Amino acid sequence: MSQPVPESVSRYAAVCFDLFGTLVEVTDQRGVWRDALALVPRKRRREFKHRIMRENRPMAELVSELDPFANLSLWNTISDRTATEARSTQKRPGMSCIWSMLQRNGQRLGICSNLSLNYGPPAIDQLPTPPDVRALSYELGCAKPDPEIYHYVVDSFGYRPEQVIFVGDTAEADILAPRRLGIEAMHIRQFEKLFSVPA
Repeated sequence: MSQPVPESVSRYAAVCFDLFGTLVEVTDQRGVWRDALALVPRKRRREFKHRIMRENRPMAELVSELDPFANLSLWNTISDRTATEARSTQKRPGMSCIWSMLQRNGQRLGICSNLSLNYGPPAIDQLPTPPDVRALSYELGCAKPDPEIYHYVVDSFGYRPEQVIFVGDTAEADILAPRRLGIEAMHIRQFEKLFSVPA
């Protein structure tokens, strides 16, 4: 992949990527999220979904707080499956080359992702080099599409919103929400086509 960075991307000082579905992917899906929600009492599921992405703590610890009568042996099984799923995280094809091209072009790179503690380190380990800016929901206590997380990214780069472009695979979180704040955004499929990455 020796072509220059397309002008529609190179004009930005920084590029911020989503993680899962954009830079990396889980290759051994275990249905963990579905089964975890099924074990949370129905009246606490909304709270669980909100907090698991915004708190830097293991899933089982949060569950025992939300439901003191939770079957922790079942949760331990889910935790084991979560670890297996997280360990299967791999770089998406072509993304290492794109990452390197952008760096050689002098652009700063960031990541901004909604995820729980279990999935952060395996995803970070797959990146070709450490990002200049890192905005992980469980570390910051806020998640996309909360405006705070996009402001954090832009402020951490030290640029104006119009100097940063977001790239991701989710319409609301990765495209529409940043655009409402004056930050350009692009779907990963469109982004990959610019670099001639096969679908």
